[in-house]
Order: sequence, then C-alpha cells, then structure tokens
Amino acid sequence: MLRSILYDILHQHEASFYLFQSEYRRQAVLQDRCRGNHVEWSYESMRSVFSSLQNHTLAERLYIIIDAFDESDEKYRRDIFNLLSSLYSETKCCVVKVLIASRPVALFDRYRSQSHIISLQDETKSDISRLAGSYLERLQFPGFLDRAMEYIVENAQGLLLWVKLVGEELLAYDEEGRSEEDIFEFLRSLPTELEGFYERMFDKMRRNRADLRDRADLRDGVKIFRFVLFACRSLTVSELLHTLGIPDGPDSKFTASDESFQKKIPSERRIIDCGGNFLVIRRHCGTTNSYVDSFKFSN
Repeated sequence: MLRSILYDILHQHEASFYLFQSEYRRQAVLQDRCRGNHVEWSYESMRSVFSSLQNHTLAERLYIIIDAFDESDEKYRRDIFNLLSSLYSETKCCVVKVLIASRPVALFDRYRSQSHIISLQDETKSDISRLAGSYLERLQFPGFLDRAMEYIVENAQGLLLWVKLVGEELLAYDEEGRSEEDIFEFLRSLPTELEGFYERMFDKMRRNRADLRDRADLRDGVKIFRFVLFACRSLTVSELLHTLGIPDGPDSKFTASDESFQKKIPSERRIIDCGGNFLVIRRHCGTTNSYVDSFKFSN
C-alpha cells in the first residue's frame, strides 16, 4: 500500500523526487552489492519516505484515499494509522486529506475525537430495514418479522449485499416447509462477514454438484467463472451462453453449422443456476443487451 501511494505521488509530481532521493541512493548501493539482483524496498524505508511527505510543498492539496482498511495486516495497522494521522495533522506546507473506507475496527474508537468518522451502518439503516423487510414479509411469519429485522439490521454493518444474500437464503430455506423457529435459528447460523458467506456459497456449490450426473453443472460453472472473471469487459448474456454451447475437452467434437450450434446453446437460467448466486445479469441503460457481472469478486 505504501509503495502504491508513493508511486502515485511521484508519478503525478515528478519534482517530489527530492523526498525519495536519499533513500533511492541507499537502495542503489544495496543493488550494486547484490550484483544487480532485484532489491525490495523494506517497510522501514518506505515508511521513512512517507513520513517525509510532511515537508511536501509541491501541491496545494494532497488527497490519499484508502479502501478496505479492515483487510490490512493487523501487525502494521496501528502503525499505518498513526502514520496517516501524523501526516494530515502535522503537515504545515499544504492541505492533506486522508479518506479511509473500512468496516468497523476497534482502532477507530480510540481516535474518534481526533477524526471525522461516518458510520455507514448509521447512514444506511433505513435502506437496510426496507430491503430486509422486502424479504421477511414474504416468509409470512408475523411474529418472526420484528426479531429477524432487529438481528439483520444489527449485523449488516451497512452492507446491502449481505442483506440480499441473507434474504435469498431465508427464502430458499422457507421453501422446505420449515417452522418459524427453525428459520430464525438458521438466520443466526449464517455468517455475518461476506468472506464467510462466500466460502459457504462455494461449499454449497461443491456439495450440490457432487453427484456424477451433476458434473456438467460444475463444468459449466467453472467455465462461466473463467470467462466472466478474466474478461476485459462485461460479457453479454448471448456471448456467455455461446461459450457454453461450445464443447471443450480433448475428445470433444464441434460442428460449426448454425443449426447444430443453436441446439447446444442453453437458456439464460443456466448462468444463474451454475453461478452459485455469485453472478448477476444487468440490463445496461441505453442498450438492448443484458450483461453478466461478477459483482461479489470486486475485492
């Protein structure tokens, strides 16, 4: 992260090289001693250069935006936060703004009086309630609604995506004819972190495709993920369905005639069924095409 920030600053303000110069020369000496082998800048070296930004005079304003701070290594998190705090509070030569996006971490509570903190869960509470209500009302358990709503709002951490995933799981569980108490216990058993939810979804896909007759589903699911995740742009539904219509494997035979090919193209439902709830089909504004996005893999 420090390397990325320092690179961007140097790239946008080449004259800031004077802040890097002494450390750069020291690294060049190490490079010579290693006979040209690549030398990684140490954390301490990058930290030293980053601290020198307090003397930065090349721009009137410096904005540093950091996302997913909660996913950082706990070993360095406190030190990095102190480093950022000292940068924006002690810099005299220009205005420095540091914007940090993060799920709740205990570290922020200690600095609440020194920083302006916007809690996403407070800002989106009404939206969370409306979305949760749209799912819970379909369960037709009046006595279940209030306590389930309270639980979801309390654990959502401002994440509408988590609420949507929970709602879909509850509806599927309700279709099995479960009782009100069973559904609430099932709700409490669901992961409250997105990473845990994704792992659960993948495990569910593996369990559901364990049967020999379902290997085709697993094969198509893997193929879908390969194309969606590694494409340089969003794929249209037609493009993805056409890839599924083309057989793969060393013993596969493919006849390129229109008539035979059309018979091999599955329906749009195939994408959702094999995508394990990881994929979404969106209709982009101003076009007649629908596109497939892997909206849960953006992290």
